[in-house]
Amino acid sequence: IWMGGNATNQGFINSGGGDIDMQMYAQGGTGPKWGFYNFGNFSITAGAGNISIFGDASAAVGDNYNGAGNGVFLFTNNPITADGNISITGYDGTGNNIVGVDIRSAVTSTAGNITIIGDDLSFGAAVSAATGALNLTASGTVTQSAALTANGLGLNGAGTFTLTNTSNNVSTIAGGDASNRLGNVAYRDADNLEIGTVGSQSGIFGSGTVL
Repeated sequence: IWMGGNATNQGFINSGGGDIDMQMYAQGGTGPKWGFYNFGNFSITAGAGNISIFGDASAAVGDNYNGAGNGVFLFTNNPITADGNISITGYDGTGNNIVGVDIRSAVTSTAGNITIIGDDLSFGAAVSAATGALNLTASGTVTQSAALTANGLGLNGAGTFTLTNTSNNVSTIAGGDASNRLGNVAYRDADNLEIGTVGSQSGIFGSGTVL
């Protein structure tokens, strides 16, 4: 399933095991505009397939209406689920209290990796890559009020990562490299944690404080 446009609201998408690819772009100007927006009674399910969501609101001037101006805004009654990989990328516009990717609905991959890329990232709902890696890339701030769960957590970009939810649960964390350092990093885990190798990354390299 492929979808393109400037926004999406409510409905149910089930690929029956195929891939889902959605690319949304906000129009310029003022008012409540998003790259990719879904709210309420909405679900995206791919079964054995992969899910890719891209939202670009960089041309929009956002306001404070449900995160208007966000690149990707997920706030639904149902989780985003796939057995395969899930990729979410969002770039925000200009305005107050907006972010590249604002996740307020659970995102779960049962057997694949999850990759989330944006200017700023906000996790208001749980994200779980049960047996795979969760890779986060941000140039701004990364915050959470819900837990992140994965076999490995990879951090990328020069952003500030504040991931201190006490229910976070990953086995291994890694981030940055000698040439591309993270900003400040604060991470807390529910139990044992190893600084090791996640994908192509080994260790943690930061330009600021690492806690």
